[in-house]
Amino acid sequence: MIRLLLYVIIFFTTILMFLPIVSVHNVYGQNGQNGQNGVNGVNGVKVVEKVIQSSGEEKIVHLGPQLEYEDPSYDFGQVEMGVVVMHSFRYRNSGDEDLIVYFAKGGCTCVQVEYEKDTIAPGGTGEVTMIFNTSNRVGEEVNTLYLQANTAQKVHRAWFRGKILWPKGKDPNLK
Repeated sequence: MIRLLLYVIIFFTTILMFLPIVSVHNVYGQNGQNGQNGVNGVNGVKVVEKVIQSSGEEKIVHLGPQLEYEDPSYDFGQVEMGVVVMHSFRYRNSGDEDLIVYFAKGGCTCVQVEYEKDTIAPGGTGEVTMIFNTSNRVGEEVNTLYLQANTAQKVHRAWFRGKILWPKGKDPNLK
């Protein structure tokens, strides 16, 4: 049994070594024409298409919309409990088609999220604002923002962190 398993592994390893490496997700539309009269990608979402030929040459076939944060993390430092922290995460569409952010939320109920629902053209920018209520929270805080867009990457994350201090004179550890 073990010998058979080894033969199968060796067989598939040998085959994979000689096949061209291709990572393509539905390059062609319904009529076999790239981007015409059909929808590329999965469920209408445009995907990054990269073909690596057996010669080692890499060729980009299709970009679609791409969301890139200017800086996906933010440290708000130290604040007293009860302070509302606001920060806007800027992003840009580095793809070659319109970007649409259709959902955004924070990692907990203490975070509200506001985002632009407009279409962002290639090269354009947008922002998502997190509003974090520190009431009833003390200590180190790390939270995540989640964005969903018409990109191949299902979820785009941004993080914020900081330390929440007791208000002056209210720390129960100090007497």
